Amino acid sequence: MSAINAIVTTTAAHMLVDGLCYHNGEVTKVDSEKAYVLRGMRAAVAATGDAKTAYFFQAAIEQEFTKFEDVVAAGSEFFVQGFKAFANRFCSGNAVSNVVLIGWLEMENRPAAFGIDLVQSRFEQQQVVREVLVEIVFVVEIHHEHFVIRIAGSH
Repeated sequence: MSAINAIVTTTAAHMLVDGLCYHNGEVTKVDSEKAYVLRGMRAAVAATGDAKTAYFFQAAIEQEFTKFEDVVAAGSEFFVQGFKAFANRFCSGNAVSNVVLIGWLEMENRPAAFGIDLVQSRFEQQQVVREVLVEIVFVVEIHHEHFVIRIAGSH
């Protein structure tokens, strides 16, 4: 199981990812790169699922877009079509992933995070399970590590 957490504050967006790769329940690598900077943008992408997913989306986003706003504006359709192509090429048509982007919205002068859950099966129609654009609602600053009990994921 992979973990991705996006944290958006008033001045920055942060992404936390695990570094584990596994196969059939066994850890095969402990320092895997799972988040990628999007060249030319103040943004990054990460994904759960197959180890190539985030790298695939990094290349697709960099080829198609020059601004983080444009990636977010493209919405789920870009990711649905890209994930379908990815699943058919690398996963025999069956794949599940949560793709997360963080970045700076230049026009609004603020950070943001975007996440989308994707499922592709050769037996079922592809569907977007969940799409979220995170906005700041409440920010808490903690200045002492003993006050942090745990950091929960998005699920």
